[in-house]
Amino acid sequence: MNQIDKKVYLKEILLDKNNPRFGENFNHSQEEIKDKLLSGMKSNELLTSMCSGLVWVNKIVLAPIEDLSLKEKALYSPIPPQKKYVVIEGNTRVACLLHSETNKVFNKSKPFPVIIVKKSPNESDIEYLKERKRLQSIANVMVVKDWDEVPKAKQLYESYKLAKEINPTKSEQIIFRELGNDIGLSLSKVKGNICKYIFLEELNNSVSLMDKSDFKYLEVFESSNEVRNLFGYSSSIGKFIWDINEPKSDQQLEDEENRKELLNLYPMIITIAKQEGINSKKLRDLIRKYKSDDISNLLQTFKDIIRYSDTEDYTSDAIKNYLCCEIDNFDTDKEDLRNNLNKAIKFLKNFPIYQDYSIEFKNEILNIHDIISKILKDLN
Repeated sequence: MNQIDKKVYLKEILLDKNNPRFGENFNHSQEEIKDKLLSGMKSNELLTSMCSGLVWVNKIVLAPIEDLSLKEKALYSPIPPQKKYVVIEGNTRVACLLHSETNKVFNKSKPFPVIIVKKSPNESDIEYLKERKRLQSIANVMVVKDWDEVPKAKQLYESYKLAKEINPTKSEQIIFRELGNDIGLSLSKVKGNICKYIFLEELNNSVSLMDKSDFKYLEVFESSNEVRNLFGYSSSIGKFIWDINEPKSDQQLEDEENRKELLNLYPMIITIAKQEGINSKKLRDLIRKYKSDDISNLLQTFKDIIRYSDTEDYTSDAIKNYLCCEIDNFDTDKEDLRNNLNKAIKFLKNFPIYQDYSIEFKNEILNIHDIISKILKDLN
């Protein structure tokens, strides 16, 4: 992909229909897209600033329509003859420029400077799309503040899918690391966001569209392969087991159905958790105690919670009674852990390093070092 500085006319530009902020199945006219982009408070603040003569530092980035794949072009069909470019970065600024309020400060009959990202001669459609996604990720996942968690996760997930499509044999871990290195994001954040979005997309398709405010409750799926396997996702293959086309035994099919049912019940568990004042981290800690082999137990527990929450005896205590009777001790346990760690820190700070006998405890100190290294590795 090549970047070229150029001047273009506003009338030549199409707003991006694939903007991650729009969510799934957003297919509207350019006017509706403009209104959607300008509906937020931050967008209105930008419009006001631009009307007062604000000049932005970063140029708007566009892709030539002629360089798009046939599938991408179809999204904008029929394409008006005067339209030559689609916005890659700067949709909200273009929407502001299209607003009548900016007529007094912006001459729309004159071309203005932008960056054009052109497809290289030997570049495939998917490689060109991957590079454009990378550019968007740098600008929006790392820099832009008006994108919330879900669009940022979607942007990373789409980049992950493209990388997987280009090289199906490349492991998830390597792709996560490469994406993080590309945009300056830690491996754990890249992995966490992508894992959450994988489950969000599955739940949106199989149950119903989840409220974006519930996205944080999917952090349980960041925890480990064990938890993801418990809910039917195979990290080694990169698919939910019910999407894997291969011969399966009756036992495997039953296990598959149980895990799918468990996942499909999770949005109801989220609703009950919110009613009972249980935040996403507490729910995460309760569920990640279960192993992949605990599918039958956890599935029955989910069913018991949902059943009990619908009875006259329900007093906002379903998760406490069925998922973990020790939930009231969470804060106490956490405080005890903090106190014990502080005691250990204080003790080690006072270690008699200058005493002759201190060398006798070298092996114990090395053991402590190894334990701490393992804990830090697991936390990351």
